Amino acid sequence: MTTHITHWVTLAALSTLQAACGGSGSSGSNNTTVEVTPEPDTSSPQESTVPASMDERSQLLLPTHINHRPVSWIVDTGDAPLELVKNEQGQLTLHSQDVVEDTPVELVASDTSRHTLTIKEIDAQKLPPKPKFFAARETIEGIDTDGNGVRDEVEHGLYELYGDKFQLYRATLWTAYGLQKRMELADTEDLKQLTHAKNEYQKMISCFFDYSGTPYNKGNDYRSSIQSFVVNTDERKKSHNQFLSWFATQSKKYGNISREECEKYANP
Repeated sequence: MTTHITHWVTLAALSTLQAACGGSGSSGSNNTTVEVTPEPDTSSPQESTVPASMDERSQLLLPTHINHRPVSWIVDTGDAPLELVKNEQGQLTLHSQDVVEDTPVELVASDTSRHTLTIKEIDAQKLPPKPKFFAARETIEGIDTDGNGVRDEVEHGLYELYGDKFQLYRATLWTAYGLQKRMELADTEDLKQLTHAKNEYQKMISCFFDYSGTPYNKGNDYRSSIQSFVVNTDERKKSHNQFLSWFATQSKKYGNISREECEKYANP
């Protein structure tokens, strides 16, 4: 996907003139001299002062001078995932938001130079290999090659839905993690393990509602969608319902949890 960014600009060009004036025109007097700083050669191709790429959700400080000439950058981003921010020191920083694939963009400075960079998508690169359909459904545990507690095909499915909203995508993985633990331990008679699975899932609920960035009244709709990815076979549904039957008899406590603690779960 190519995104063109339009700039409306004003050119600020500098030349420095220094003059030193001497005395009368006798042979022993000083001559009048004028020193002029030459204009930069703008007819020849210039080297780009903007990097070839930047990662999504990162920042890039734009140069204020190109070929020793001051330049301004005014960005009308349109639908591009970019924002131009000016700080108190007058520096201009380009902020990249989430992208779901590598996205080339073109920048134009006020000296009319053009600069192309690519916003690099980094989250999809962390996904495990997508498993074959039937192999992923053979057991409750499924295939989890990166060992983060979320099945590989679930990671892919959630990324396809929510990958352009990183905060929400991370929160969906937390919920998937909690659901998977419930199913895997539903059949155990070890009360300690069951209680641990219950507590973990309650944490994941708090993480989702507190840090997904979605309206609170829409939280259950999202969680139902996530559950459809995780609890997707008859065997998994049976285990999930078995855990729910036990869960309904237990006391529940949803406490405060920090974003840092949530981020410990379901990392790729």
